[in-house]
Amino acid sequence: MAFIALQDVSTAYDGVPMLRNIDLTVARGELVCLLGPNGAGKTTTFRAITGLVRPTTGTVRLMDQDIARTGTEKVASLGVGLVPEARRLFPKLTVRENLQLGYEAVGADLPFEEGLE
Repeated sequence: MAFIALQDVSTAYDGVPMLRNIDLTVARGELVCLLGPNGAGKTTTFRAITGLVRPTTGTVRLMDQDIARTGTEKVASLGVGLVPEARRLFPKLTVRENLQLGYEAVGADLPFEEGLE
């Protein structure tokens, strides 16, 4: 079972197509990075995963649960969130400490420790 799976996901802003038929699978414990130039759809992909943008087609699944039409609050309670680049929430904390705050907010332990200092 995939941790996160997007299947045939398309999105639009005010009727203008953005993502077109995206397929992405991330296994539990896998680290994935989306790379591309401005306007390639990286942020829109994350917004579709977090529920900030509703897919016009396709499914977004988290641990085999369809979350494409789930409210952002519910998605966040499942431990999924977006921290945009250059927006250091707590600049005096380490990466690990920043992540730990998010996990503690949903009553979970940080699932990994290595390489976060």
